[in-house]
Amino acid sequence: MSSTITPNSSETALSSARIVEAGFFHYNKGDAARALACFRRAVKMGDESLDVRCFTAHSLHALGQLAKARALFSELVKKNPRYMPGHLGLASILRLEGGLEKARSVLMDALKLDPRCVAARQALCEVVRSSALKFQAAEKTEEARSSWKQLRQLLPN
Repeated sequence: MSSTITPNSSETALSSARIVEAGFFHYNKGDAARALACFRRAVKMGDESLDVRCFTAHSLHALGQLAKARALFSELVKKNPRYMPGHLGLASILRLEGGLEKARSVLMDALKLDPRCVAARQALCEVVRSSALKFQAAEKTEEARSSWKQLRQLLPN
């Protein structure tokens, strides 16, 4: 007679928490590959927390897997629109890919949901500034002027 030992839910939660902790450790040390492995393992163990999914996407981003990171951040934003780290991560990827207008739109949506989110406002200021500089370089005067005006409106007095 053979018996299988299966961990109870509290043991699984504890081991999952340790794996997530290890993922954060590796991520903070700059080892995105190990961090990603930890976060993926935690998800397989049933950890569907927003932070684990977000750091999975950040790890993918750090490894240069932008399309996969973008897809995961997009899913986070779609399913949890009030989760600001999802918006910030998605905007960061879009900006890296050259999608300044898409990044601007994501951040504007985030600020509509939470107008007091300082990180979203700062990220939006950077995107708008980048847009203004891009328009200036292309000698698109009206677009540049419009972007600089929007930037002034975003900055605190």
